[in-house]
Amino acid sequence: MWKQLGEFFKHVLFLTQEVQKNQDDIRRHEQEMREVKDALKLLAFEVSKLRDNEQHEREKMALRFEIELLRAGRQLPTGKPDEQKEA
Repeated sequence: MWKQLGEFFKHVLFLTQEVQKNQDDIRRHEQEMREVKDALKLLAFEVSKLRDNEQHEREKMALRFEIELLRAGRQLPTGKPDEQKEA
């Protein structure tokens, strides 16, 4: 009987240690998840910023193309404004 009681307390001590280890693991995983979440938010912000920058670049390119088409059709003077004043 004393042997069974000793084994029982040994088993309870082992389970207590396992529970503590599991709680520590959960805390560590929660911290890692917070870090991943923060990194993901930063990545999403950067992607959004890149998307906006690319949209602006496409708009500028379209305007440059339109200017070149107008110049080719001689609807706009060629060259820069400073060059026209000197000529």
